[in-house]
Amino acid sequence: MIILKKEKAKTVLHYKHPWVFRNSIKEVSDDHGNGDIVKVSAEDGTPVGFGFYSPKSLITVRMIEFGSDRPGTNWINRKIEKALVLRKRLHINSNAFRLINSEGDFFPGIIVDIYNKTAVIKVQIRGTERLIDRVSSALMEYLSVEKVYLKRDERAARIENLKMPGGYIVGTGSGTEQIMENGLLFSVDFARGQKTGFYLDQRDNRFLTKKIAEDMKVLNLFSYTGGFALYASAGGGSHVCSVESSLSAVKISMENEELNREKLRGKLEWQQGDAVEFLQDCQTFDIIILDPPPFARKRQEVPGALRAYSRLNKFALSKLEKHSFLLTFSCSGGITRQMFKDMLLKGALEVKRNIKVVSELHAAADHPYTVFHPEGEYLKGLLVYAE
Repeated sequence: MIILKKEKAKTVLHYKHPWVFRNSIKEVSDDHGNGDIVKVSAEDGTPVGFGFYSPKSLITVRMIEFGSDRPGTNWINRKIEKALVLRKRLHINSNAFRLINSEGDFFPGIIVDIYNKTAVIKVQIRGTERLIDRVSSALMEYLSVEKVYLKRDERAARIENLKMPGGYIVGTGSGTEQIMENGLLFSVDFARGQKTGFYLDQRDNRFLTKKIAEDMKVLNLFSYTGGFALYASAGGGSHVCSVESSLSAVKISMENEELNREKLRGKLEWQQGDAVEFLQDCQTFDIIILDPPPFARKRQEVPGALRAYSRLNKFALSKLEKHSFLLTFSCSGGITRQMFKDMLLKGALEVKRNIKVVSELHAAADHPYTVFHPEGEYLKGLLVYAE
């Protein structure tokens, strides 16, 4: 049993935050192992709930259920079933979507993305790794997937002492799938690509780009496998230039161009290189898209990350034509939405550019976060109009 300090127990019970930090714990009364499902209680014996135990992590318990009832034998199936109900009601125009978004679906320590006939699982703690076979069986039962692939998270593996190698749990294959999203086709390399192979969270923002791209010159930086670029071209962008540091990602982008040849309208240009260096010396554009990797994974990295975002966005604002758009994003968990807005304000003042925030951008609807866990809102974006 995990016994919480008096004041911490009240907070956990009242706000139902799914993370129990090490400094919230008064006592560990039993010999629990890494990944065990443990009971959490207040000092006076009031039941708090049950969660995954990670003894060496700052987040020592990740709550599965609140209350006095231990999760039943079918709790995994129940959570997957509930998550699937939501996705069906969203009517996503794609055969690729996020089914389980960790704490956002009240199933901490695991992500499940569906790519056509393959489910890709990413585990982040030992507790969910130990349940991988049960999760795989439930996925095969509730969805029409034929294969299940474990995408090993090396950073989480070091911190949480994960044991399983990446690879197919069910079925065999090349580690790739072809998906459809809003009428466009994409090749996804989930075995070797970033995240689980594709940025599913940007689906809605890619579609927004398509709507505003007609007759526009578009610059797509940190372009990965070309999602934003293909949408911009399909929307009538006259010239779409993409810059990406990974040669393998550029090659997949070019494959994706060929898959969609009949649906594309504007010229596509692919460049391997450093996005910041390119931005300093490039021509001006009507739309610039900035979707960089996370600059801050830890709280102490936030000041440096804000400086990096500021530099990048100032360059972009100075390279925009009159009456143009900037789509700018941060996926750094430590950067709040307000921090991001303040950074952009200072940048606009420094380059003397009048800008309007047309829309605040978020992760796609199949990436929910709960009000009990605001940290789950990791993707922050702004659609900015520059006069």
